Amino acid sequence: MAALRIATLLCPPLVPLPPPPEEQVAVLAPRPGEFSWTLLPRNGQRPLYLPARMLLEASSQGGGCDIWSEIAVLETEDARFVAVVRHLLEARGLTAFRHAALCDGPEAVRDFFESHDPVAVMPVEALTGPLPERAVAEEFLAAAGRESGFQRARWRALLGAVFGAPRHEPRPWAASGGLQ
Repeated sequence: MAALRIATLLCPPLVPLPPPPEEQVAVLAPRPGEFSWTLLPRNGQRPLYLPARMLLEASSQGGGCDIWSEIAVLETEDARFVAVVRHLLEARGLTAFRHAALCDGPEAVRDFFESHDPVAVMPVEALTGPLPERAVAEEFLAAAGRESGFQRARWRALLGAVFGAPRHEPRPWAASGGLQ
């Protein structure tokens, strides 16, 4: 299993920053320890745009894999949390999956990550490579099943490195490792 890169930043609260000027349209990344206006893209939904600060980020990148996942936890000025997940697929010529969810507490953040199925949001081509022009052969489906299990195992390893053992029984997709 690839080595995991984990960084945690826990900082005392700082004075909230004012909203940026209207003419500023750039995507702002949160600076460690400071509240800053942050734009978080979400596939299929409007992005979140709110003042937040980074508490934790972790990645499963490494080991020569060309698909990896990144997670982050941000704190908002009103003491809520944002769970952020990205699945990077660009090395396979595909667009990354990005999602962020507002959570009321740390348990809700953990529930969000534990209930997320990385394979469900990936296009089939991310698991198999380019699709054949005609009927899909059994070998092609078997390869997709193997890659699904591998990606789910990497997701569980990432969450385990950050949060420890899962609190609930594994989801049916997590136990089987195959396509559902």
